[in-house]
Amino acid sequence: MALYQDTPYDYINIALELAVKAHNGQADKGNGLPYVLHPLTVATRVRTPEQKAAAILLI
Repeated sequence: MALYQDTPYDYINIALELAVKAHNGQADKGNGLPYVLHPLTVATRVRTPEQKAAAILLI
């Protein structure tokens, strides 16, 4: 289920789905939290939807 339905933010949804699948079961070495939270945190530090999608995918 996408967070943003039928909006210009569809690529963020795709990035989120890919990141969740790619990091499933992984934990952050520093704090033990699910690793996918790290790229999501990085995405909050950039401005545009394109930058957010890239941050989610590149970390």
